[in-house]
Amino acid sequence: MLSLGVLDFKYLLELRAEAEYYGLTGLVALIDRYPYGLTRIQRAANLNTEDSWMYEDGQDEVVFTVDRACQLLGVGLCGTQGAYTVELDVYEVEPEEYSNEVCTLQSVAQSFTKTDGQLIRLYLNSPALLQPNKFYMLSALIKGTESFCCEECMDTVIAGGVKVSFQSWESPNGTNEARGQFPELYIRSAAQHPVLA
Repeated sequence: MLSLGVLDFKYLLELRAEAEYYGLTGLVALIDRYPYGLTRIQRAANLNTEDSWMYEDGQDEVVFTVDRACQLLGVGLCGTQGAYTVELDVYEVEPEEYSNEVCTLQSVAQSFTKTDGQLIRLYLNSPALLQPNKFYMLSALIKGTESFCCEECMDTVIAGGVKVSFQSWESPNGTNEARGQFPELYIRSAAQHPVLA
């Protein structure tokens, strides 16, 4: 991925504003999809490459909240020594019952192999807007060979001016707030993207 400097970032936002003014929705969508201003929310202190994480009981899921408006750009997944396919859904869920979906924010599917590395970045087709006081679930149905596993995950991570809190939740395939999949989330905060303010 290309790295943008401060001047490049400013130019990109100016270009986006012009494209929006002239109604160039396709260009706005392309600019929004590019992961400029990306902040890593690293919840896993350890990526275990010795043991393996199996995929046989359904989705791997994690539930989280944010304390200010931001955009979810994608997620980090644990790599594999073989290959697997991921079907990822991002849901808003009910605060009292995480298994009840309020709405689907994004769905994306992609395949990966061991050449993609120990940590895989899966980007959404377009940024998903996250708001405070709402609960969100990442739900990944992964099919293929076993992967590595993230461990010693933190309940709360603060990065890019956003506090992300991971909730107590045991998913069908075993991922929870302490271990499993989703070692990282990738966000862009309102401070990095004035359009959110």
